[in-house]
Amino acid sequence: MKKIFPAILLPTLFATFLVSQFFINGNESGASKSENEIQKNHFLEYELKKITGTLLNGEMFDKSNLENKYIIINFWASWCIPCIPKLEILQGLPEKIKVISVNMDDNSTIQKAKKIVKEKNLSFPVIEDQENTLGDKFLVKTLPYSLFFESGKLVKIFSCLLYTSPSPRD
Repeated sequence: MKKIFPAILLPTLFATFLVSQFFINGNESGASKSENEIQKNHFLEYELKKITGTLLNGEMFDKSNLENKYIIINFWASWCIPCIPKLEILQGLPEKIKVISVNMDDNSTIQKAKKIVKEKNLSFPVIEDQENTLGDKFLVKTLPYSLFFESGKLVKIFSCLLYTSPSPRD
């Protein structure tokens, strides 16, 4: 029981923190955004509208997934240790938040990613990005990396399980 309790408590606390950051803080920040940050945010918002790709199950990504008010795009890989618990947390988010997952495994580890998706019974779409095409478009520099959009506007970026400003790191 002592080993199970922390395994349940940590993801629950993180999920509570993640959701509270989205809904309590909204788009507020202590400092004003520079013109460069605003341009990067607009770029990422534009890329959200263009997102496409093949899912790990071989189907094409359905753009109707982009019609939700709240969207999280999560970048991960099977070799990324903090990525796997984050997938489980995202799986448990309320239905009003649409999760779109992008797997960045290459050809040598893609089978492991497919196994994780099956074992975790992930219900959200998982786009295959072996060539890092989406990773480059969304300026991914570390994993896990998540972007939260509300009504098509970038609200927050989460990188390596920590909150960062709405602008990507340079």
